[in-house]
Amino acid sequence: MNFNWTEYLVVANHLYENPFQDAKDATYRTAISRAYYSAYWTARIYIEKETGYRPKSDVHKSVIKFLLISNIYGKNNIYIRDIGLDLQNLLAHRRYADYDSMVKSNLKSMAEDSLHLAQEIIDGITYLPTK
Repeated sequence: MNFNWTEYLVVANHLYENPFQDAKDATYRTAISRAYYSAYWTARIYIEKETGYRPKSDVHKSVIKFLLISNIYGKNNIYIRDIGLDLQNLLAHRRYADYDSMVKSNLKSMAEDSLHLAQEIIDGITYLPTK
């Protein structure tokens, strides 16, 4: 049985709604990171199943690039590109959360935005055609 990556979004939402009072920044950063990985793996697994494409290096950028330049499903191309743009924005949030030690006053809103983007990506992929 394979891991259901969307469970990370459940965890992310729980963290966002119930932050540790003595570690709010860390809680929001973790929520952002988990939201990203839920969306990233949902997109990557879809791409692998539907096209056979498996990124070999710089896998995060490769998945995003594939979505941005994809020519699968004709009329859905714009929709797939939108998913790619959302994933690109979510990756930027995740990189901030995981690697930038500067504390931003809008970390809670960044976490909220990340949860929204991840849900949009997952929902969008769910509505794409499958083989």
